[in-house]
Amino acid sequence: MALESLKENAYNIKSEIWTAGVFMWECFSLGEQPYEQIDPFDLISFLSESEKNRLEKPEKCPSELFEIFSACWNAHASTRPSLKEIFYSMHKLYSNYDNYI
Repeated sequence: MALESLKENAYNIKSEIWTAGVFMWECFSLGEQPYEQIDPFDLISFLSESEKNRLEKPEKCPSELFEIFSACWNAHASTRPSLKEIFYSMHKLYSNYDNYI
């Protein structure tokens, strides 16, 4: 859940963007549990302390792709990418996929 959802019970498209970033992280981490080292009762304060307190890049995830979905975890919802921005970023990355082979 997005930070504002945990703190204020607020849900909107930008909180769904946060969730989408976590979902992509779960896919590339092969189903690991997000923040499993953090006690659930401490999660809000952990996430609120610093923008650095976010999920780490999964081992097999390309850095360029991780940059896209880690942008979804900005503390301020207004600074998270839109669905359109995510789509275009991923499309651009996919279009350059031949460079990775």
